Amino acid sequence: MSNSVINYFLNEYYILMVIVVAFYLLIVSIDTKYFVSRRNICIFLVLDFMNALANTGEYFTGLDVKFYYLRIFFVILGYTLQVLMATLTLKTFYNKAFFPKWLYVPAIIDIFICMTAFFSDVVFGYDENYMYVRGPLGLLPIFISFLYIFILLIMSVHRIGKRDMIECSVIVFLGLIILITTVLQMTGFLKHDYQETVFVVCIVFYYYYHYMQAAKKDVLTKLLNRQSYYDCIISKDSKITGLIAIDMNGLKEINDTKGHKEGDISLQRLADVIIRYLDGSMRAYRVGGDEFNIILMGTKKVVVENYIKKVKNKTNNTDYSCSVGYALRLPRQSIIEVEKQADNMMYEDKRKHYELAGIDRRRR
Repeated sequence: MSNSVINYFLNEYYILMVIVVAFYLLIVSIDTKYFVSRRNICIFLVLDFMNALANTGEYFTGLDVKFYYLRIFFVILGYTLQVLMATLTLKTFYNKAFFPKWLYVPAIIDIFICMTAFFSDVVFGYDENYMYVRGPLGLLPIFISFLYIFILLIMSVHRIGKRDMIECSVIVFLGLIILITTVLQMTGFLKHDYQETVFVVCIVFYYYYHYMQAAKKDVLTKLLNRQSYYDCIISKDSKITGLIAIDMNGLKEINDTKGHKEGDISLQRLADVIIRYLDGSMRAYRVGGDEFNIILMGTKKVVVENYIKKVKNKTNNTDYSCSVGYALRLPRQSIIEVEKQADNMMYEDKRKHYELAGIDRRRR
């Protein structure tokens, strides 16, 4: 019997287990503190392994009716683990983002409803031939998994879209793959249970994506860094139509009077404002201590001016402010010339700012 269980498990889940073990070795070998929660992923891998064991247990207890209640237990365990994996997937993609407590409610409801299978056929049951029969709420666990991934897609567009369209697209793509797999599983088109493998592969892909992207981002502001800026102006030269230059006013004074920690907070807040009003044709970078550049790709002049107005209005209501300049690229004009033009406009804006404030910067 034990050999049969092992053979079945390996035949059904060998590839999945290889991926799980390899992925575990990867995440314990590198520092992940800046992007994806190592703890969440390790828990996910454990749940996935348990789900494979639950499915194996359900198969063998289904061979003999004397294991009736044990079979029910394995089915309930599998349903519950699938929903927990979907919940953890959502949480993993938003490791440092606010995760509302109410998002746990569907998973908790699913667990309690599934447990009714011990005395009711409302979720599932077995006929006189000991064959599995789905009840009126039989699709509930799969539907809740579907719900969590759908929430993931909505949150991706809402929370990440403006900050990083590429990351948003990656999450949407992976979410759609999981959704399609879930729908095919619900409708019976997939005869084999691929959901666990798809979940793991998508998590592995996203983890790898984040690991590769970590070197491209500024740790403090989460904006793309200076090297990414240079890479973009080289690789996307023909698509760049303009540039916005932003420089924070008075960072040195904040650092000198309130400390560098407060200076860092001010930079983070300015970066948040810069991100908030971006549209899909803009990419924001931190290119220096208090310097930010936004590359424009087809952005119209009226959109640029409205963006600058929103950023300045927002920062004027805070303890910090910024100076801004921009330049739209002319035919045959180089990026260097566009940068210089935007910088000149920004420095003129800075000069006016300090002049109005009655500050003589030459005495500094």
